[in-house]
Amino acid sequence: IVTGNTVEDFGGHFMLDGSRVGTGLQLSSSRDILCVDNLVRVGTGVGILCNALQGGGPPLDNVLRGNRVREVSNPTNHNVSGGLRLANGSGVARTGTLVEGNSVVDCGRYGILLENHGDSLLDGNLVRGSAGAGIVISSLERALVRDNLVVDSGAYGESPPGAIQLVNSARGVILSGNSAGL
Repeated sequence: IVTGNTVEDFGGHFMLDGSRVGTGLQLSSSRDILCVDNLVRVGTGVGILCNALQGGGPPLDNVLRGNRVREVSNPTNHNVSGGLRLANGSGVARTGTLVEGNSVVDCGRYGILLENHGDSLLDGNLVRGSAGAGIVISSLERALVRDNLVVDSGAYGESPPGAIQLVNSARGVILSGNSAGL
């Protein structure tokens, strides 16, 4: 259980290639983790990362609920920039991740990225002020994306803007009751 933590002012670190990455809370290759009611703010990289480490197993049956992520971005490395990044390599199919009731505000390129996390649910999240897309669903089979509110996506003129995007062979995705606006 990861609950009630405050992570702030994290600066990230430099990789061998000179790129900068960072994470407020990292749940890599974790199983049955309950990540609830945490505050992650003002940092470089990703607010909460849930992925498969190289050589590690896929994350399975994790819950991210009621977390607040604010002002996390990576202006020098946009590909690893956002509020909630749930992204695995192509060898991962099903993770059964629940992402529910989180608030992601002014966070990098994507508010929430769900990639190679099949059989997952995004429910009742607020995403406001992402530089590009609010929610991106990519390279997965079966996900339910419902009752999310996405406001001010593309707020900083980054391309491609959009409230909710389905890309890279996202299949079997159900969108229901989501709202988007200015």
